[in-house]
Amino acid sequence: GIDRCPIRSFVKLIRRLNPHCPRLFQQPRTSPKDGVYFNNIAVGHNGLGLFMQTISKISGISTIYTNHSCRATTVSVLDAAQIPSRHIMSVTGHKAESSLKTYSGRTDEKTKKIMSEKISEKIREKNLCNL
Repeated sequence: GIDRCPIRSFVKLIRRLNPHCPRLFQQPRTSPKDGVYFNNIAVGHNGLGLFMQTISKISGISTIYTNHSCRATTVSVLDAAQIPSRHIMSVTGHKAESSLKTYSGRTDEKTKKIMSEKISEKIREKNLCNL
């Protein structure tokens, strides 16, 4: 119900896309025609590659993000949530599990704590058996 609701903004964008272009990121028209604000042409590779950098600069945030940093963060978050690699690959476009390892090789604090608790449990069990 707020003006800057991300879902409302996304729906507003979808309604203004060119219905003849199957891509989400379309080249904008110089002036809207019949409620359509975009041409029947997808944004090119270079334009899309600069998309996150441009948004970061315009918004004035302290970090300049790239499309790649968003992809890497997605892999890290999904891996920490213990989502299977094959599912992560289906949304990130990675072709091999080995390419995910550079992003997901770090053990987060929550997992370290679980590992520590499991080791402590085994040590306590062993100590109880030796009494």
